[in-house]
Amino acid sequence: MNSDRFELFGIDLFKIIIVVAVTAFCLLFFGLLAGSERFIDDTMAWYGSFHYYVESLASGHFPYWDPYMMTGSYFYPNISHHGLLEPVVLVLAFIRKTAGISLLTLYCYFLIFRLVVFTLGAFFFYRYVTKSNMSAIVAALVLFFALPPSYFRQNGAIDVIYLTPFALYFCLLFFEAPSGRPKYLYLFCLALISGISMNIYIPAYYLFNFVAFLLLLFLLRIVRIGELTGFLRQRKSCLSLAAAILLVAMMTAPPVMVLLKDASGGELFPILRITHKNNGNLKRIVASEVTSSSLSGKFCNNLGVFSSYGNLVNLLYADMRDIPFFRNHRFLSEIGQYIGLVPFIFCMLGFIYSKSRYRWLAIIMLVLSAINMFSFEGIVSRPYNTLQMIFNEIFPPLKMVECRETFGSFFLFYLCLLLGLGLQLLFDGEKFRQIAKEKYRQILLMGAMVILLKILITWYFGAKIVFSSKQDIFVLAQVILFLILVFLYARRKVTKKGIVIALLSLVFTDLFLYNYVLKTSILLPRQDLDNLFGEGTRSTGDFQFFREPIVAPPHLAFAESILKTKGVLAYGSNHTLFSTKRYYDLLTNVPAENQLTLGGVSYPIVRFFPANDTIKYDRKQTLQHLARAKAEEIPHRLLIEIGKPAMPEALGELKDFAEYEDLRELNPDLDLLQEFTSWYLTQQGQALKDRRDNFDRFLHTPEYSLAVQEFSLNDITVSVKNDNDGYLFYGDGWSKYWRAFDGDREIPLSIANYNSKAVYLEKGAHTVRFVFDPRHYKIGLAFYYCGLFFLIGIISFLYVTKKKPFQGPVLQNFSC
Repeated sequence: MNSDRFELFGIDLFKIIIVVAVTAFCLLFFGLLAGSERFIDDTMAWYGSFHYYVESLASGHFPYWDPYMMTGSYFYPNISHHGLLEPVVLVLAFIRKTAGISLLTLYCYFLIFRLVVFTLGAFFFYRYVTKSNMSAIVAALVLFFALPPSYFRQNGAIDVIYLTPFALYFCLLFFEAPSGRPKYLYLFCLALISGISMNIYIPAYYLFNFVAFLLLLFLLRIVRIGELTGFLRQRKSCLSLAAAILLVAMMTAPPVMVLLKDASGGELFPILRITHKNNGNLKRIVASEVTSSSLSGKFCNNLGVFSSYGNLVNLLYADMRDIPFFRNHRFLSEIGQYIGLVPFIFCMLGFIYSKSRYRWLAIIMLVLSAINMFSFEGIVSRPYNTLQMIFNEIFPPLKMVECRETFGSFFLFYLCLLLGLGLQLLFDGEKFRQIAKEKYRQILLMGAMVILLKILITWYFGAKIVFSSKQDIFVLAQVILFLILVFLYARRKVTKKGIVIALLSLVFTDLFLYNYVLKTSILLPRQDLDNLFGEGTRSTGDFQFFREPIVAPPHLAFAESILKTKGVLAYGSNHTLFSTKRYYDLLTNVPAENQLTLGGVSYPIVRFFPANDTIKYDRKQTLQHLARAKAEEIPHRLLIEIGKPAMPEALGELKDFAEYEDLRELNPDLDLLQEFTSWYLTQQGQALKDRRDNFDRFLHTPEYSLAVQEFSLNDITVSVKNDNDGYLFYGDGWSKYWRAFDGDREIPLSIANYNSKAVYLEKGAHTVRFVFDPRHYKIGLAFYYCGLFFLIGIISFLYVTKKKPFQGPVLQNFSC
């Protein structure tokens, strides 16, 4: 470790930097920490999934099914999608249950926790590379303050990769450590991180980065292949490596089960990917069956969402969105790239003057990230360019990743690695003085080029030489101050401590202003959501016989899960990753009025239909009937599906319901939906109010009576007494994993009304239980938790049973 110890007023500068950083963060985001503010945009949109999962765990239920979303749909794909299987969430559920803390508050702290973990991992990684505490902490904190304007708006900026820095760190430690307990400890720490990361969104982000990083370690001879082969010569080492790989594979079981058994097996449909990549034209592929290509580019027209050249320009501008051209033309994605101009110059210094081989690793990883991240045609859905298509073929999992802008966080991470290498020169002291003295003209040229480039870009896009914002003037001024300070330091007019403090002040003042100016665009007052949620007013055990139409506000997906009501056309479905294929078919082929009738808005979700009131059709006939029937006809007949479940390749003879085109889109204009719903409720008038106020008449008639005895997320129990043979109908979504029991006897479950379920009951008294039992996923979940607890146990054993106090890099304190 380099001797880079500094003191200010007798206090270690390292500690001062941490205290100042924590204080600055608390000042910037006091409202968020105190609970008076909340996130916006995608970061807020995914809150509903977190809320539903943690609330369910705290209530004693593991949520496989969501009876409130899309007339009832799978929930478990969203568990993996949001990384809700990680152990921290279990702790949050315990806190929720014992302390009763608001779930929105827990969510805010959960995301801040991920930001801190990402930064902490970056610190350890940078410190390993630079061998300098000061360089590592400054580079990590630059990353820390560069991310909130993106992360608090678009949580994908970090969530999918937040454990990656620790994975890379333990990878390096594994190769460095001699054989013995430390080496095995690092190996199993890496396995634990990898296992958790495989359950966060599409793990291709993590895998692509890790595979590329590992290959470069060998190609750049940072790690020699002999070090690995020497490790594998020992039987114990081979067994340990095999055990680590096996445990990671076990933890990967949940997403693999979703991919192989559901997404590719015809049950789940990648609804978000397809609609976004087909410009909302849902009917283009409505008749297609879900196949093994469902998560590839085939169903997305080989389109992706990329960052554009606005993000490259963003490296030089803190207030990029204030330039009208970029604001109006959507050439700036939500994941920004600004780290400050002085840090950017130090990145160049680190690449040019550092002797570390890691500078080449950083540059190559930056290039790989940039290739997969940027499209010069704008940030909306665009075709992959030639290089991106080549990478898709080299690394096929990339085909599942259409949101390529998320690679922006990798870009920032490796950019700050170069920054750490540049700062290493600064904190070395004499080396930086020598460079400043001998290479001042080159440094002056770098600064001049940055200023000139900003002037040219501002003139080209903004029709002025200097952008008129105060922040941009400060950004330009700090480059000039940096050059002056370097000149004075080279002439020994400024001390080493003086230039360090001056430069750090410039850097963190710039980033503080960057966050302060953008704060209003990433945070909003929380009161509106608190009023909306009414937390604690409804429990997951409540059963509602009717669904409410359109309850999700435009800024919050999954809101119906929070409110415990369900609107068939709820706006919140715009952020649902998966749908069932049958719900997708209904959404795209059946008029909106019929959907409201089918979905439990007009009639109770649970009903009994005598056999004489049922019609048996095959799948195609059922969809045709529901698409063409008048809304007033639908409630009086139950359609029971017969025949093979496979869908024909085309439904060309179906009527094209052009008048409902806008309403069928998953991301429609909220006012349009509200207008339609208002019209529908008005049209139904007193009849609808009478049905909803007096729904008991649908449950008790001279021919039958029924009552809901128990209800939870994954099952419902209904008692029925019927004088005639018929079907008990449950107007909740269909899945092949639903089972039905009459008492202790399992009975056949029929597909009803295309996307619901029903059971045939002979006359008599029955207690029917519908149970959602995703057996494949439960097996995967068992493997996940077995792998998780095995790894935690192995790591604890290796650490506790060490023969002597372990003083490896992982446990070194932060002080010099």
